[in-house]
Amino acid sequence: MTMRPNIIVAPEDAVEMKAPRGFTCDFMSYVEKDFQIQLDWIAVDHHNTGHPQTHIIVRGVLDYGRILNITSPYTAYDIRHRQAN
Repeated sequence: MTMRPNIIVAPEDAVEMKAPRGFTCDFMSYVEKDFQIQLDWIAVDHHNTGHPQTHIIVRGVLDYGRILNITSPYTAYDIRHRQAN
């Protein structure tokens, strides 16, 4: 079984955001640049909490069967830094 990385994006200004899908696409473009690969991903926005957020599922297998490995330092720092900008 391949693990599928799950990224939750919850910008501070999500309630006022006019185009959350555009934000998500831009955000994932930066992630792709960081990994220097094109990622297969799908996202779902939900607004049933006090703070809207987007859940992104990334395909866990890359070309030639390589496993995508998103390390803890990347998720702990880099992704949060991307969301803040």
